[in-house]
Amino acid sequence: GGLGLRGAGFVAREVGVDGAKKLLADNALRFLTFPWIPPAVPEPAAERTWKCDWCDKRFPVSQESFKKLGYEYCTMPCLSSHRKADF
Repeated sequence: GGLGLRGAGFVAREVGVDGAKKLLADNALRFLTFPWIPPAVPEPAAERTWKCDWCDKRFPVSQESFKKLGYEYCTMPCLSSHRKADF
């Protein structure tokens, strides 16, 4: 959109060279003084975690877990402790 290069000649003829320079300078000044507000910084995505069914600690999904009978454990000692408690 806009007048392009051919339009610049038209503007210069209509308002004169000095008027065209002032018009360009005013437009540039208005653009540069526009009250721009930077966008808000996005919240970091919450890391996905899983919870040990015995000790209730949370761990990132990337950490290995031990699964048995539908339960999920963080370590073999947690799994053993649960087994000793007669689950």
